[in-house]
Amino acid sequence: MKKVLAGILVLIIAGVCFLNILGDGQQGQKEQHYIVLGDGRAADLIPFACDEDKIEFITKSGADLEWLVGEALPELMESDRKFSCVIIMTGISDMQNAGEYVTALNEWGKRLKEERDADLCMNSVNPVTEGVFAPADVDEFNRIVREGLDAQIRFIDTDSGLRKSGFATTDSLHYTEESSEMLYELLVRELEDIQDK
Repeated sequence: MKKVLAGILVLIIAGVCFLNILGDGQQGQKEQHYIVLGDGRAADLIPFACDEDKIEFITKSGADLEWLVGEALPELMESDRKFSCVIIMTGISDMQNAGEYVTALNEWGKRLKEERDADLCMNSVNPVTEGVFAPADVDEFNRIVREGLDAQIRFIDTDSGLRKSGFATTDSLHYTEESSEMLYELLVRELEDIQDK
């Protein structure tokens, strides 16, 4: 009887140790929860968001750098929201400020990491058709920002994906429902890629 009890005790201890090892491995991976700070084109992605993607949107029509650094990011930092990564989806309203975006994002990237242990990503300004904005301006903004960001800030290039897949706009700027859905799927894929690295 003593041998049976000793055997059971050994199995229980082994099982607890095994579960602890598994638990430690899972604790090494931070649970991902994303917050997108964006403009009206980002707001058009909200209908496609699923709970399992863990993406929350905070948007404002016409959002620009002033809104981003004057309201959105400071309020997010002071909030009790839980997040592991902030994705910026502004820039179309003030593409002339690419250099200022670089400076602000590099500063906020450090603050988010130090104060909230969160990452910062900048999503490319996405393509337009000829109209209010020129496609060449989008290219130039994305180039300046991509080249200027610190190494710890990921530049998410959904612009190339939309161009390759084909996209359609309703007014040269805002996307059709199908193109907005495609943009959302591209964003999710990019975030999954980041998480895997």
